[in-house]
Amino acid sequence: MRVRTEDVATVLLRTDGGALATLTVSQVSAGRKNRLWFELDGALGSAVFDQENPETVWLGAPDGARVLFRDPDQGPAEQ
Repeated sequence: MRVRTEDVATVLLRTDGGALATLTVSQVSAGRKNRLWFELDGALGSAVFDQENPETVWLGAPDGARVLFRDPDQGPAEQ
């Protein structure tokens, strides 16, 4: 299948404080369900949110990683 639009773009950023960041955008990623994914990586830990699994968040640290699950008993029934 020929792609007739922009397939992917990647941007490398450097803040005034010297921190590096990347942004990757893809309009045509086979098998994805409208994925929106954020990952924040720091010297003391990392955090990942993936819209395809919106009830969880992944947290990483030097001593290991864990997945937190949203508590369905908290908050209004509409959530």
